[in-house]
Amino acid sequence: MATFSKSTFDAASYLAFRPSYPRWLYEEVLTFHRNGLTSTSTGSSSPSTTPAPGPTRNNSTPQFRSAWDLGCGPGISSLPLLPHFSSVHGLEPSANMVSNALRLTSSHPSSLEVLPQALRSHFVDNQKLGRIAYVQGNAEELDQHCPPQSVDLIIAAQAAHWFTYDRLWPSLSRAIAPGGTLAFWCYAEFGLPDFPTHLTAPLISAFMTDPERMGNEAKQMIEDGQVTNVGAYFEKPGRTILERGLVDVPWPWQLNKKDDPALERWDQTSATRTMYSVSSPNPEWPPINNASQAAGRVMDLVVTWEGLERYLRTASAVNNFLHQHPNDAAQHGGRDVVHRFVDRLKERIPRETEKLRLQWPLSLMMIKAR
Repeated sequence: MATFSKSTFDAASYLAFRPSYPRWLYEEVLTFHRNGLTSTSTGSSSPSTTPAPGPTRNNSTPQFRSAWDLGCGPGISSLPLLPHFSSVHGLEPSANMVSNALRLTSSHPSSLEVLPQALRSHFVDNQKLGRIAYVQGNAEELDQHCPPQSVDLIIAAQAAHWFTYDRLWPSLSRAIAPGGTLAFWCYAEFGLPDFPTHLTAPLISAFMTDPERMGNEAKQMIEDGQVTNVGAYFEKPGRTILERGLVDVPWPWQLNKKDDPALERWDQTSATRTMYSVSSPNPEWPPINNASQAAGRVMDLVVTWEGLERYLRTASAVNNFLHQHPNDAAQHGGRDVVHRFVDRLKERIPRETEKLRLQWPLSLMMIKAR
């Protein structure tokens, strides 16, 4: 997360060119918060993440008073909670992100005009909205920013792979309210579903994936000089955790902290992980835990070629690469690493194509508090 905390990082572009999370994802989280189930619940768990035997939750009625978004960035994931919770707080370590975060001038629906169009779909006319505030701080210190057992929903969107869990879980355990919900989600690398996979996927992988995790065809593209890899410049282990769909994120009972009674507040039987993808990047996951894209459970975004380029420039790997190779563009005729990748991609896609549909697989893990 160090890249996003730098004063030189373009937080405004991050807000403008990163995808917004789909409405159905929030509906899944809210359904789970109300009922402890989702529309895709199967009652099956991965062998590597099966909850240990433990007490089940009590009958605490879920409340909709307070929600906190950990690692909220500029508020892309925070704003859609406003129609559902009285107060929403975004907790973000980067002062740059906090200063660029989305704010509403009032709780009146007319204030939605300040939001990007993609986010407005989460709101309806004359809808009462909660209050939102942003706090600079680390997720592991949530309990220092709120009263004990006062938070009804804790989320983290594209941020959970940065956390230090032996510090995080005790803090969240003290902050979560009875009947509260935790929901973490992330998306992996994008694809171009409207074009043959064999034409685009290896090139995207050669550019964005760590060489240790990519296939032979992508590796050959790098060796042949067809594309310059930036995937090696992602911060680790965070990027690996993200690409594996958060399966490496431990549950609280998996920590070596048996002496902390706060960790016992979580209902182990409610823990669930779901991957919204046709195929899972983790072969340990049984097929039943993969919701079908046919049900519309995807996240996508239509962009121009310029929009694709601007999206790629929000990646921490690209920023790290360009920081370490300041003369990259000068050494390649004024075309830096992003320009060159987009040029290669254009060679594989029909010339008349003006817009591209990007699509990302999503992973979601949730658990209820007792």
